[in-house]
Amino acid sequence: MERLSAHVSPNVGGLDHEITAELVRPPGRGDGVIIACGSQPAGYVLHITGGKLIYEQSLFPWNERVESTVPLPDGEVTVKYVQKMTARPFKGGGSLWINGSKVGGEYTHTIVGTGYDGFSLGADLGNRVSTMYRPPHAFQGTIVKVTIDVDTTPVSTIEQMRFVDALGIKV
Repeated sequence: MERLSAHVSPNVGGLDHEITAELVRPPGRGDGVIIACGSQPAGYVLHITGGKLIYEQSLFPWNERVESTVPLPDGEVTVKYVQKMTARPFKGGGSLWINGSKVGGEYTHTIVGTGYDGFSLGADLGNRVSTMYRPPHAFQGTIVKVTIDVDTTPVSTIEQMRFVDALGIKV
């Protein structure tokens, strides 16, 4: 798939969301990028490196990474990244899931948006998001289906004020 413009890709920054991917990993292989959006200055990526599922987000110079505590199995596998916000748009955490079991840690910051670099499926086709791989780090197996569910509940007045406050704008 060609890279999509960041302007038409799913907006997940600062929102509750789940990224679910149904994959088939060949025996002894199966690393690569599942999805990537943006780049190191501002972006996120869900990838498999060294047999581990990893979600990484970056907003230069800050970077967060969660990694599965167990390797992924070969064959058919469903992986998921779940982000839950505690105070939109800046505070929340993410976790990793393999075949319905939670396998990866939590963190306490999230990115609000991504850079200009676009959205890729099955490889990181722009400037890479992670320093863990060399682009394009194409997925070695088959991506059967990717679903991105985003909670699009309207932003409340308190959340708007929190954002304005964080930017240092005096009202």
